[in-house]
Order: sequence, then C-alpha cells, then structure tokens
Amino acid sequence: SGSLAFYLHQAPTSVNFTGIVYAGTLSKYFAAGSNGAIYSSTDLETWTSISSGTTEFINSISFFNNTLVATLANGNVISSTSGLSGTWSLRTTGKTTPSRSVAYGEGLWIVVGGSNQTDGWIISSPDLTSWTSRTPTTMAVRNKVYYGNGVFVSCSFLDTKIAVSPSGTSWTSTTHPSADYACYLSYANDLF
Repeated sequence: SGSLAFYLHQAPTSVNFTGIVYAGTLSKYFAAGSNGAIYSSTDLETWTSISSGTTEFINSISFFNNTLVATLANGNVISSTSGLSGTWSLRTTGKTTPSRSVAYGEGLWIVVGGSNQTDGWIISSPDLTSWTSRTPTTMAVRNKVYYGNGVFVSCSFLDTKIAVSPSGTSWTSTTHPSADYACYLSYANDLF
C-alpha cells in the first residue's frame, strides 16, 4: 500500500483536491475540490467522476449521520445520502463568505466559515435546511469544526481563538495557550 497522496495522484490532475472522506455505510471514498469536482472510489486507485450539481469550489467534504456534506466557496453546502451523480442537493445557508467545514453531533449540523479577521461565523441546523447563527463574538474566519465526546470545537487559521460548545447552540470563545494559530485539530481517544 502507498500513501494517500500517491493514491489521489491517480485521480485527474486537473482537480485541486481539498478533502477526502470514507463513507462507511456506502463503502466508498469520496474526494472533492475545485470546480465542484467530486470523485468516488472503492479502492483508492480507480476514481469515478460524480456530478455534484455545482461548479463552486468545494472546501471540504465530510460524512456524518449517513449523509455526505460538502462545503462551498459561496457559503452554501451540498449534501447527498448516496453520493451518486444527480443526487446532490444544494443547501442554502444564508451566508455569502466561504463555508469551510462541517460537523454533526447532538442532533445538529454545524457549519463554520468566513474569509478574514473579523467575519468568522458558526451556524447550526437540525436538517441542513433551516439555519441559525451561533457565532459567539467577533472572530476570525472559522476554518475547521470538530465534534467528539459531547463537545464541538472550532478553530481558525487567522487567530488563536477557539470556539467551544457542548450543545452546538451556545458557544464560548477562548484563546489557545500557544502563540501560534490553532488551525487544525483532531479527536481521538477522548482527546482533542
């Protein structure tokens, strides 16, 4: 076996890939990126192009609650329960700056985004249709959101503020103890 980068190289080089996810119940990998491109594979070697119904740049792709969700540069998201061509639905969020990441927990979809030092945002939805703003304070773009052990955590690549919520509805902002920006997190073994 080779590295993930090696396998992704087998996909068309005309696509700038931004994310890959394994959809367990669908038994497929999905990779997404520029121009609304989504590809699927069962073995990480042979990739099939999927029509996503958009030409927007896809910032991330995730699989939660048996649903694939991709965040778009125009602030919206698309979703599909099968991942097949023609099954992707546009989910209008009401945001106009890029949606960047999505997580699911506590019965809520959380999408984060923004584009600069002061326009970071967090929104939630129980159904990917009706959205509620949840941004705790003025903060830089939110580029990642994670859920684990009953807690949502969101971070930024432009500041050291971390937004935290046990419910997805009420968020507090705290400063990361490092002077470096807290851009990426992961969750494993009950720890972020």
